[in-house]
Amino acid sequence: MGFSVSENNFLGKGVKLSSSIRLSETSVKGNFTVNNPNFNYTGRALNTNIESLTTDKLKDSGYKNTRTGVSIGTYFEEYENLYFSPKISVFSETIDTDSTASAALKKQAGTSFESKFSYALNYDLRDKSFRTTDGIKSVFSQTIPIFTDDAAITNGYEITKWHQFDNKITTDLGFYTRAIHSLNNKDVKLSSRLSLPKKRLRGFQTGKVGPSDNGDYVGGNYAMTLNFNSTLPMILPSFENIDFKYFLDVANLWGVDYSDTVDESSSIRSSTGVGISWFTPVGPLSFTLAKNLLKADGDKTESFQFNLGTTF
Repeated sequence: MGFSVSENNFLGKGVKLSSSIRLSETSVKGNFTVNNPNFNYTGRALNTNIESLTTDKLKDSGYKNTRTGVSIGTYFEEYENLYFSPKISVFSETIDTDSTASAALKKQAGTSFESKFSYALNYDLRDKSFRTTDGIKSVFSQTIPIFTDDAAITNGYEITKWHQFDNKITTDLGFYTRAIHSLNNKDVKLSSRLSLPKKRLRGFQTGKVGPSDNGDYVGGNYAMTLNFNSTLPMILPSFENIDFKYFLDVANLWGVDYSDTVDESSSIRSSTGVGISWFTPVGPLSFTLAKNLLKADGDKTESFQFNLGTTF
């Protein structure tokens, strides 16, 4: 379950503030973000994000993880329709384990410090960023270690194509992939391992898909999704502030670099369903009703999802 609050014109200067919190059975994540779209009148955005994540799995998996840090980045148009967004992040992480934790988790116990440089190249040909009806968006991203124990590098690519038909139905087809590897032959840290974004695989519980080590979902080294969405304007046509959509998600999360005995869980997952985005004065509300079509053993499903502050 997630909640967020935002202000899009702080002090009348166009500065955007947002804070959010996401709760689950075992974790609490909060963050505060400041986005100045025209920092010092340079035409470049300046973004600052402070976040903290606590994951408590002492009872089930023998560990507790606390991760706190800050990131600072910018965003600007380098060439026509091509946007560059570099960012530097600094985090401190503490992992506490007890006697029931796996050997791999015990090896990562203690406090560590990391700093990373990341960037994205965004080629954006959409007709508009909100309620897009036509165009294409292509993004390549990379995270490079500066100082960190696992020295892991992450590469990602995603592309989405929108098209609106004569009957006003708008469809989009998107592809998303990520891969992470250690550059010094060490295990990728637990907090750095990949998971599937909530909006990329609906109908499954976030963080409870993919490789599992003694019942603990440890994430993967590789992630990939294919997503199809279609608006259904013939349903509730008189409500302009409500979007009704159909979706189909296909995804996979696999790869375990720290053990040869843990199942890598390479298996196709898929789900279909409908969702409603309601744009209210207090922010967007989204409701999703999903049915999983394919799942792997151990994956946790979730037929109904609700979010405040995020769109469908």
